Amino acid sequence: QPFRSTSSDIRGDASTEKPKEVDHKTKRKEEEALKRKQAEEAKKAEADKKQKEEEEAKAAAAIAAAELAEKSKDLVASLLASGDQGEALLTSAKQLFENAGGPPTLEALVFRILSKLSEPSDRSWMNKETYGLLLADMRSGKESTQREVSLLYGVQRFYHDNGFPKNDKGEPIMQSVFFQLYNNDIVEEDGFQEWRDDENDSIPC
Repeated sequence: QPFRSTSSDIRGDASTEKPKEVDHKTKRKEEEALKRKQAEEAKKAEADKKQKEEEEAKAAAAIAAAELAEKSKDLVASLLASGDQGEALLTSAKQLFENAGGPPTLEALVFRILSKLSEPSDRSWMNKETYGLLLADMRSGKESTQREVSLLYGVQRFYHDNGFPKNDKGEPIMQSVFFQLYNNDIVEEDGFQEWRDDENDSIPC
């Protein structure tokens, strides 16, 4: 009976095959787990890289903004020292800005103009005969909305520093200034909307 198989032989053969099947499934699970881990690590690395790039870009923008703000102060001081207004101011401003490699921010210019006023409620500075012509010219162009926002920030900063004064009717003077800027075609609706929606922690409110 050399070729007779017993039940124990069959069971023995089955038991030798089962571990191979288990090892195959375990290996597949381990491979899948490894792939998931690698994917998660790659995703995290990409997120970290993006965050770093955003932080570096933000830091660079902050440095550039600080440099422009400092440059703007000097430009504005030189411009207003001439005492020119209206057409004469526009002409001298263009020459000054060309020599300086660019204009100052409208925020810096408007803040300085307002600081020179003897009365915060004075709105004559927006007239074409004074500074209105220059302001309208400087805010024009492809980035007009952002320039208008800069101008409004200059107004906001000035009246914040002065405690947001009100007129005899109890109305905020800054509000009447905003209306006049709109009526004088210096700031348009898009500029006011962008100013309302913009979040700038550096601007006091």
